[in-house]
Amino acid sequence: MRDLLIENFLNKKYTINMLSIDDYSTAKEMAEHWGVTVRMVIHYCDRNLIPDAVKKGNLWLIPTKTEKPEDRRLKAFKKQRTDE
Repeated sequence: MRDLLIENFLNKKYTINMLSIDDYSTAKEMAEHWGVTVRMVIHYCDRNLIPDAVKKGNLWLIPTKTEKPEDRRLKAFKKQRTDE
């Protein structure tokens, strides 16, 4: 159901106002919640690190309950990948 809603939104059958405001947040709101910059959140969205993120024009809509992706620049992440 959620995928159909997002698909219809992207095909301009729905508007932003028809999406549940409780389900999605903007990149700015998520940046404040996660304690990172807006640019970093946009970077996560551009690289598909945030599942179900939707771009409409220059606005990213991110599911509110999404966890912050791991920072791939940290040594702990790189060590984890080499251990596998």
